[in-house]
Amino acid sequence: MRVHGLADEIDSELIQGCLLSTENLLTLGRVEKRTLFTRPLREVLGGNEYLVQELISGATTCRRNSNNCMVTRWLKADERYHVLQACLNETSSIFGRNFVHCNALDHTHANDQFKSTWYCLTVTTPTRPGEKRQDAGAAKGKSNDTCTFTDMSRHPRGTIRVMIVNESEIRRIADGKLRAPSWGFFNNRHAERY
Repeated sequence: MRVHGLADEIDSELIQGCLLSTENLLTLGRVEKRTLFTRPLREVLGGNEYLVQELISGATTCRRNSNNCMVTRWLKADERYHVLQACLNETSSIFGRNFVHCNALDHTHANDQFKSTWYCLTVTTPTRPGEKRQDAGAAKGKSNDTCTFTDMSRHPRGTIRVMIVNESEIRRIADGKLRAPSWGFFNNRHAERY
């Protein structure tokens, strides 16, 4: 049941860090998800068992009661702050070497080789509408022998994800300047990411 995503359980072992990008939105109707890391949840939260349990509880509540994937809505303010800070630190550590290298260059060359970009960060879990329904193929006695990454009959696992998105992309979406092409999204998964 866990493999097929039919169990409503949150993965309490791992947390995934992802970058969402709209680079292919206008041409292909895609909102790309790039995995940056998959790490043990307890390590990312500094071994703080209380924060681990609060995050799992918030993600479980979010997945059960909401169509909005934002787990942080279901955390108390102090817990939300510390979870987001730990996730920010983990995500920032991926790019640490680049910051050190940029800092080591004199300022005349640093501007040619590096560009500062701002990102927004949050914690999510998939809450696909109808995800609790039985797989259509299984209901008819059929089995799905093949699976593609565009197969929308598959249910997303209860993964906790640290999502980062370029701040300027969010601003363009909010301002109505970045929308899906007139023919729509590549599939429902990309529409959900949007």
